[in-house]
Amino acid sequence: MKQKIIILLVGIIFGGLFVFFISVKPHEKITKDKLDPKVTTVPKIKKKPVVSPKEKLEKKSTLSPQEENIYNLYQKIEKGKSDKDSLVYRKSLVKAFFKMEETESAYYEFEEFLKLSEKIYGKKNASIECLSMGDYYWNKNIEKAIYFYQLIHGKYSDSEVYGKAMLKSGQYFQRNKQADKAIIIYQTYLMKVPEGEDSKRIRKQMIDIMFNSGEHEKSIAEMRKYEKLYPEEGPFVRIKIGMMNYAKGKESYPAAIKEFQYIVKNYPKHRYAQSAKRMIEKMNKMLLKN
Repeated sequence: MKQKIIILLVGIIFGGLFVFFISVKPHEKITKDKLDPKVTTVPKIKKKPVVSPKEKLEKKSTLSPQEENIYNLYQKIEKGKSDKDSLVYRKSLVKAFFKMEETESAYYEFEEFLKLSEKIYGKKNASIECLSMGDYYWNKNIEKAIYFYQLIHGKYSDSEVYGKAMLKSGQYFQRNKQADKAIIIYQTYLMKVPEGEDSKRIRKQMIDIMFNSGEHEKSIAEMRKYEKLYPEEGPFVRIKIGMMNYAKGKESYPAAIKEFQYIVKNYPKHRYAQSAKRMIEKMNKMLLKN
């Protein structure tokens, strides 16, 4: 029970508890030969229905109140004075179909929405709309959210939101205990974008996967290499390694204390300094008690 609490503490402080395994080293530059051919890429987006959602409604003899609302939106699109008006109504259509659990129709209309968005504002705006919709549904319905992130992966891999979408996609597969798919997503992104803020976050995720799979020493070694790649991340690296050693148990407390002392000495004004002091005090008390 005590060990579970410690592991949970590490997860809360550093943004997630994932119990998986990774063999590719996070500090390495990822190349195609390092990608496991047995691991599939992100799932394919579902095909569009043969009959459009609007045609389905028109074939019905009676409509429910929700369907009437949707039909009215279609009427507004047809009578709209501009493409910009139509864009607003199409986005409302997507949410209305999702609310009715008509996911196929929602996906169909969102792709129509993207075509119009690209026409008016360009691909950059369309990719941002995808990310916005994914984030909107992330805590409401993760299955819906992942569809929008996959769209970015498939249609807008050159966009500035690509990294954020890949990170969320990887987290989705981690939550579902599909480590192989999470890893291939992270590797794919790092192969395309080895540097940058999103790359840094993804490398951290990969190290977390390694640590929580039980590869403690390897993950600590990877954190050391990560620090060499990103020296400005020194305080984070040290407190992370300190918490890793703390999570391993009392025999590793001295190593943890050493990391926390390094933070206090070298980064006294950093936001981690106070946390480091508290952890030093806590572990020293526990060691003295024994």
